[in-house]
Amino acid sequence: MGERIHFKRKGAVIKNGFAVSLNEPKVKYIKGVKTTPVTGQVECGDGTAYPLQVTLEELHQIVYQIRDFRFDGGGFTAAIDGSTDRVISAITAAPPTKLASSINESSDFDFSERTFLVCANDEDIDRASLDTEYTVNVAGVTDIDYRDFISEEAMWLGTPMPRNGGDLNPAATSLPFGLSFYQNTTGGYSAAPKFGIKSLVNGTTGDEIEAVCESNLQVAFTGSSPTDAAGELWLNLRFELFADDGLTGDFANTLAAGSLTYLADLIIKLAGGSSLSCKLYLSPIATSITDFTMQPVAWWPYAKEDGTPMYSATTGLPL
Repeated sequence: MGERIHFKRKGAVIKNGFAVSLNEPKVKYIKGVKTTPVTGQVECGDGTAYPLQVTLEELHQIVYQIRDFRFDGGGFTAAIDGSTDRVISAITAAPPTKLASSINESSDFDFSERTFLVCANDEDIDRASLDTEYTVNVAGVTDIDYRDFISEEAMWLGTPMPRNGGDLNPAATSLPFGLSFYQNTTGGYSAAPKFGIKSLVNGTTGDEIEAVCESNLQVAFTGSSPTDAAGELWLNLRFELFADDGLTGDFANTLAAGSLTYLADLIIKLAGGSSLSCKLYLSPIATSITDFTMQPVAWWPYAKEDGTPMYSATTGLPL
């Protein structure tokens, strides 16, 4: 028996150092294969929709413990033609306090959403686990009301990731987790984005970029069951950078598609200094490449029976 800890209205058992939920349906498991799948199976592995190999411990950190993140590096240069260099780079500054934000310049804007938030017109919105409602205006036209989660209950409500975007609009099946985000910075916005990825053309800000990291939190297992030690676990994940500028299209994608080729890794840092990674496919014109790294900056602390935190909110390590 492990030590029981308590969430709001939920419970879990700490076993082998990570939380195993007793009664929630957040993570779904599906049979995975490395060849052509048949009905009831999915293809998993490098370059597929299930590209991130995880252990159970790593999976539980990603799904249940990471609360927020920033980028810790990543970028490349794309020589589009003889006179145009597009430099793509991750913004490594601390993320905005609110989980959704938009800065407008006439009809152009820099818009982003990340991790655990809900649109305030969703059902069952009046909960103690939600912070004060706030409004984000996009392009001076659309007002979106949000509430950010302030307790671990965020993970059990099953609220889809908000979808207020363009070409990379997150899928309807996307669920919030501690590394999920969507960014849309339009071409006429003159400053660097506040969060996510920036794109400079010949050293000048104001270039279009869309970016997304999303998952339906399904896990493909290759063994006889998800706990088969001889099998593998692969998490559904989509990380993609894109510009609909008539020239570029996909900059980068965890899905091996079209002319993209494996040139970098997407690295996810975990508690205690460990990390995991999956292949990131870039345009073959990319040079000066550095891996994209996602660094957690906040963790859900949970609580023991006596009300004290189970984990550090800043490191994710057990207390």
